[in-house]
Amino acid sequence: MNAPLPDQPACADCATFLASLDAVASGEADAVTALRACSHAASCGTCRSALAAARGYRRVLRRVGEGVQAPTALRDRVLGLLRGVRGSSRTR
Repeated sequence: MNAPLPDQPACADCATFLASLDAVASGEADAVTALRACSHAASCGTCRSALAAARGYRRVLRRVGEGVQAPTALRDRVLGLLRGVRGSSRTR
């Protein structure tokens, strides 16, 4: 029998885990969600592998972007747009 694919959860706990996988791997999950996910992954090989892979992908993506900087014109444009968004939310 093949191990279930990440999009085919083996049980309800796996489904809950997979729904929070990105947030847990990125460190953005709240403490309760992270604790539940890590606890489940400790006892489920499929989810443990999925978490390790997601964390590995994040490490690779961070390394790929190291030392890369957007062109000055692009950075200035994006920062200007962000200032506009922040300013418009204060006037509402």
